[in-house]
Amino acid sequence: LARVENLHEAYMYITLVEAHLADLTSRVACAQNSLLVTPHLWEILGYVEEEIQAKAPHGFGRPCKLSFCPYGGSPDPATCTCRPLYDKPADQVTSHGSLSSSVCIISTDPGGDRPLEENVSLLMDKDVRFWSLTHQLNRLYAKLYGYRFRRPELGPHELWSMLHDGRAPPRRVQWSIVRLVQHELEDRSCRYVVWLDSDAYIASSEPLETVLVQHGLLNASGDTSAKRLFLFASAATKPEMTQDGIVRPRLNISDHFMVVRNTPAARQLMMQWWQLPLAKDGLLERFRSDLFLEQTVMNEFFPQMSKLVAPTPPLIHFEGYAGMYARHAGGIKDQALAMSLRDALLDRIRAPLDFPDSPWASMVRNDKFASELLSVLT
Repeated sequence: LARVENLHEAYMYITLVEAHLADLTSRVACAQNSLLVTPHLWEILGYVEEEIQAKAPHGFGRPCKLSFCPYGGSPDPATCTCRPLYDKPADQVTSHGSLSSSVCIISTDPGGDRPLEENVSLLMDKDVRFWSLTHQLNRLYAKLYGYRFRRPELGPHELWSMLHDGRAPPRRVQWSIVRLVQHELEDRSCRYVVWLDSDAYIASSEPLETVLVQHGLLNASGDTSAKRLFLFASAATKPEMTQDGIVRPRLNISDHFMVVRNTPAARQLMMQWWQLPLAKDGLLERFRSDLFLEQTVMNEFFPQMSKLVAPTPPLIHFEGYAGMYARHAGGIKDQALAMSLRDALLDRIRAPLDFPDSPWASMVRNDKFASELLSVLT
């Protein structure tokens, strides 16, 4: 992939290999020693690294750590610059007004075992938990455009009640995503409901409207005649080989980032998603508790509705450590992830100092939490 200049896909495969090797060495005692005496693997990875660095416009051997675009656009890891995610500029898309508070963004960790860090000083500690950082990153993005953002709090009993469907074993906690989005859709003032996993955050400075227009969930004129109801992020699955021998990534849809347009039809489809494992044929029942749970069911259900569901987006837009609009750190969460999230948050908090005339600077000055954190840093 790197040699034929498919750099985005090469970046993603490197990330997947890294996650897989970390998982393997944590579970298998002899894996690390075996890998150290397997030179062929490291030779291949070395070739890939050289190809990527040689073609990287930002220079050989200088990794791109761009995660913030104070004046708009989205971070592009291939060029290490901020650029529009789509051809149509954001100001043209939003010329008819922002959706503002009619967009409802939610993200949480149901069950009460992942409390948010509320101490401003400790948020910058090296041991801070990733979900506290993504919470602030997503909250600040929402405030930038006047969207609503909240973290639904669910204790163990509430979570059990939400997942209970009368069958055993009980549904796994991941199924609460469906229920939480359903609950948010009950608020009819939410024209769009956005779900983000707690290991995902919005890296872009472009308004959500640009994404909605591009994928057919909103007309550029701002009226309600758009046809599509759902947008799901993509996720890499088992790759396939083409007839010419080139390995291509194969994509599924994923709910780590998803948008639902609040209509009666969308609410009905969300209910069907929940009920599919309870169908009489029993074909999907085991995915109440077996991997990959609600994601397996959604990949059986939604792709057949091409008129209502947006086509699978490019992987680089909403997935991985280098996602352009949204970034998602699936799999093992190490300290490097927390540090990268902390740096991304610091970039935004420091906007009044580093980019005083940017929209971010104005928002940070008017946010109590961000202002307190800025005072601690200075």
